[in-house]
Amino acid sequence: MCIGMEKILVDYVHSPALKFAGLIFNIFFSVFLGLTGVYAIVKLSFGA
Repeated sequence: MCIGMEKILVDYVHSPALKFAGLIFNIFFSVFLGLTGVYAIVKLSFGA
């Protein structure tokens, strides 16, 4: 997901500041989703 969104941002966003902000947000959002998935798996494996 992170790589696909990066390609879209680089290709279609023309403002350098907005492009930079979008790429940073994309990284943080992908990390957040990954950590949320790990948390859900750990919670399910150790009992809810």
